[in-house]
Amino acid sequence: MTRIDLLTPRTLADQLKCSLATLKRWRRRGEGPPWFHLGTGVRYAATEVEGWLRARGSTALRAKKLMASPIKDTTSKVLSICRESPDSNK
Repeated sequence: MTRIDLLTPRTLADQLKCSLATLKRWRRRGEGPPWFHLGTGVRYAATEVEGWLRARGSTALRAKKLMASPIKDTTSKVLSICRESPDSNK
């Protein structure tokens, strides 16, 4: 039997840097990563979540990596992007 890593909503919210309310709203709207009921709880298969992120393109994966960076690193990245922007010289 193949082992499947299951994530609780709290674990997934921590990994995606979103709130539990966001995950609940996505489930209600039929958006977000695939999920299922396990007993009385909700679970997400890690492989399904990864596929969901890939399906959204590299932007979602980059956003996940950016959000996982420390705030200092994120701030410096944002500042460097702003400096490179053609509109920043106006």
